[in-house]
Amino acid sequence: MTEIILGTLLGLLSATVTESFGHRFFGHPSRWQLKLYFKYPRLFYPVLKAYYQHLVIHHHKTYRLDLFTQFRDAEEKQEIDSWIRSKFSKKFANLIWLERYNLTLKGIDGTLPFVLPFFVGPILIGLMLGPVAFGASAVMAFVPMLFSKYLHPLVHHPEEISSASLIVQRVARTKYMRRVVQNHFLHHKYSDTNFNLLLGGDYLLGVRQRMSKEDRLEFEVLMEKFDRKMKV
Repeated sequence: MTEIILGTLLGLLSATVTESFGHRFFGHPSRWQLKLYFKYPRLFYPVLKAYYQHLVIHHHKTYRLDLFTQFRDAEEKQEIDSWIRSKFSKKFANLIWLERYNLTLKGIDGTLPFVLPFFVGPILIGLMLGPVAFGASAVMAFVPMLFSKYLHPLVHHPEEISSASLIVQRVARTKYMRRVVQNHFLHHKYSDTNFNLLLGGDYLLGVRQRMSKEDRLEFEVLMEKFDRKMKV
């Protein structure tokens, strides 16, 4: 039992820290990273995909108006789709559209590269504490993936909560979800901070942005809109 409890707690710790670090390192690469990636594009193809999917498409191409508006209008969506067709291979373009412009995770190509880094922690935990602790921590490694797949779309589109599964609906209507929305609101406003959906790692790594008075007022208006959309 001790191994299960320790494995679970350490697994959650590993998962939230890995999410914050990985989101920052792969989703929001620095200039020196991008210089290296573009110098050796074949070698760094997987991380270039993450860069384009997340920072370019999810942050710069979509949700430019507010947290709940993916495209300003149909014309903007058509322009982005045209850019995707001209920029990427057919396979990668189809993945972008399947994942709703990096809103969720779909298929092996979209899910496996996201999940794999989260098993570094459980492997280390298993080496230190044994296979039972590894098993417990490995289960926790899937939590960020589940949050990215099922909760992240609802952060941006709360009107879809009513059509989600019963478990997801219950999680989406908790106070925890409101804190996730707050964290993600700040992430889109200050994109080099607040990387977690599984909260905690941002605090530990010192990359959590606190709300200013202006942010607080803007967020209160946003949550009123969130509640209205959730009830539609």
